[in-house]
Amino acid sequence: MNRQIIELVERHCDTLRVEFAAVEDAFAELGRGAETGALDRLVAATHKIKGSSGTLGFAEISARAARYEHALRDAVAAAPFGSDPHAFRALHDGLARAVAEIHPAQSTLHARFSQTGTG
Repeated sequence: MNRQIIELVERHCDTLRVEFAAVEDAFAELGRGAETGALDRLVAATHKIKGSSGTLGFAEISARAARYEHALRDAVAAAPFGSDPHAFRALHDGLARAVAEIHPAQSTLHARFSQTGTG
């Protein structure tokens, strides 16, 4: 079972890059003024990254995604007034860097199950 968890953590590193592409696409739409639906897609994508990364022990990525999601939800609540994608740039870029630099060893699960051997 330990090896399965390690493999799941390792696979998440690749999957996360694919999942972040949805964030990039929705952020680009928002930047082009295509706000309708873009905020909702950003919320859904960051929520998914937050949850999956947290479950698999990637605390930093989960926390970054949570902050981004929270800011997006605040923007959705204020949607009648519009959203400025520049307001999310720092959060977006921080999450992008963390995803680009993801490595299995960053996961607390990877560390825990690597040390106990394969089972």
